[in-house]
Amino acid sequence: MKKVLVAVLVLGFISAALFAGGQSDEAATLTVWTGFPETESTLKKAVEIFVADNPKVKVEILTFDFTDLQDKALVSIPAGSAADVVVQEMTDMYGFAKAGWLAKAPNDVQSWIKKPGRYVNTAVPIISYKDAIYAMPFQTGGPALFYNKTFFAEAGLKTAPETVEQVRDYAVKLRKMNASGALTRAGYSIRLTGPGGGTQKFSFIAYQFSGKQVIEPGKAPETFHASCEAPGQAEALQWYVSLLHGKDKSDDWGLKHDSEGFAAGDAAMFMRESWVVPFMKDSAPTVDYGVAVQPKGKSWGVLDYVAGLTVPAAGKHTALAWKFTLAVQNETVMKTLLQESGWIPPRRDVSYEEIFAKEPHFRPFIEQPKGLVTYFEPNLSASHEIWVGVGEIVQEAYRDAALLGNLAGCQAVMKKAADKVNQILKEAKEYGE
Repeated sequence: MKKVLVAVLVLGFISAALFAGGQSDEAATLTVWTGFPETESTLKKAVEIFVADNPKVKVEILTFDFTDLQDKALVSIPAGSAADVVVQEMTDMYGFAKAGWLAKAPNDVQSWIKKPGRYVNTAVPIISYKDAIYAMPFQTGGPALFYNKTFFAEAGLKTAPETVEQVRDYAVKLRKMNASGALTRAGYSIRLTGPGGGTQKFSFIAYQFSGKQVIEPGKAPETFHASCEAPGQAEALQWYVSLLHGKDKSDDWGLKHDSEGFAAGDAAMFMRESWVVPFMKDSAPTVDYGVAVQPKGKSWGVLDYVAGLTVPAAGKHTALAWKFTLAVQNETVMKTLLQESGWIPPRRDVSYEEIFAKEPHFRPFIEQPKGLVTYFEPNLSASHEIWVGVGEIVQEAYRDAALLGNLAGCQAVMKKAADKVNQILKEAKEYGE
């Protein structure tokens, strides 16, 4: 996920807008921690709505770097010194709920969340542990393909690629080299640094080849095992290596990458979440680009990501905290989230047509075609260590030109990754066949 800067906001706004719930006379100060400062205006709108219904309550929102917040939550939540509401990503939510550090949602909140059709279908399982809900869905976001229309026109390409093989073919046509043969523009920008995110981005393509992620559930509840050796995973690694070495080389470590590279014209295509849309509006407003749904392979699936509002069990104002999470679900707040932060609202019982009319780039992230499977990373406490471990192995393999056209070599790499995953799972007592 996206890295962020440190900021501190203190919000105490009053508005006439109301969300469901009786007026509270309780005087209190609620604190909220998040690692996504781009959602400032979203939380500000939620505070307006919440304080209108709870005028004696003050809300303080502190925003941290995402990884710093993860470290801070790990220390403060079990110690009872955390904020009243903490925004956490899905795997952290699961681990904290399993440890008993989070407050279970009240029955009325659980019923509200479970209403059929209210949320994207992956949201409720992600925020649950042993059939109880421990978070309010806040933001989601899976990847889509961003492509530069100007570069496409120059290469004679009229439509976005629909398959991963087309992505590879297009990348070769879209790359640019200088007189000495060095790349000056990537045809397709690959995540080459940051091993945790690297595993996730590797899986964007690997899932299309294999229909699996790097981990799959075991037979027993709350157990998992590696699926890095599944048919197709080594072919996915080959796909990446072919774009980094040899005659079809279409990306290089010396180029700018990710959203910055795309905005600067150092990449013709890359896959990322919806937050890139407002980033491009602010950073590269003159770039003519398109967004296309995840290209398919033998399988066709798109990762979904959920961050939720959690309430620490040791908090002083848990009832008020859950009321605040409901205010965040107000339709106006959800629309603010999409339009101003770029993150996808988890609610699906809200129409976003007015936003699509202003910014059509958002549509492929919400309106997905028939046949496209939505999947999410498995909930397990050892996930962070696993993503980093696999990412280190895969990104090291990217640099190995000897793997070009070498399926056996790629299979050996994925065997190494599988062994690493299973080792971590066994140490965490989460391994199961």
